[in-house]
Amino acid sequence: MSREVGKTNPNIRRFESTPLIISELVSGGVDAAIGDNGVIAYRVSQNPGLKTVEDANFPKEYYGIVVRKGDKALLDKINAGLAAIRADGTYNVIYKKWFNQDFKPQ
Repeated sequence: MSREVGKTNPNIRRFESTPLIISELVSGGVDAAIGDNGVIAYRVSQNPGLKTVEDANFPKEYYGIVVRKGDKALLDKINAGLAAIRADGTYNVIYKKWFNQDFKPQ
């Protein structure tokens, strides 16, 4: 957004937290809010008057799990656990709960 209208545009406001901007959005103080997908999806689920929209101009966000370099045992356990919950459908259930959509492998 700031790319199109400029970082110093007075119509762009920054907030310290997602709950603050959602509160401002619900009360009509701002027209839209931008934030992490999972956090925004959760806040929208708590406020039925809000909805999310997608814009292909925004870069995709990816999340990861970090382990200490060389800790192959822990890395193997995490990968095995992820493979198991993907295989039995649990991963998609969790993903849908927090992102409000089905998981689509990329």
